[in-house]
Amino acid sequence: MMSTLNAPYPPLELANRVSSLAGSEDPMVEFDRSGSEEKQALLKLLPPGWSFCGKRVLDFGCGSGRTLRHFLSEAEQGEFWGADIDSLSIDWLECNLSPPFHLDP
Repeated sequence: MMSTLNAPYPPLELANRVSSLAGSEDPMVEFDRSGSEEKQALLKLLPPGWSFCGKRVLDFGCGSGRTLRHFLSEAEQGEFWGADIDSLSIDWLECNLSPPFHLDP
């Protein structure tokens, strides 16, 4: 099982497309932190007792997986999809994080 801790990071060029990482002391730490914060914000919107078991989730505008990569453990229970118009980001995700994620350009 892959975890967020050992999941690959996209090249800086792709990571920087989602939100500017310019000026970050360590761009990948910032990429990871912001994705983790997005996941936590999304989880707070779900009702108590929510389960991803058997559910389908779409990250529309997933870019290179800044937020999606933080749902690796949940992707074992449900079906997680990422979609984006940036074909280079989708191609990278397909090569590096699929499975468990499903992708649609």
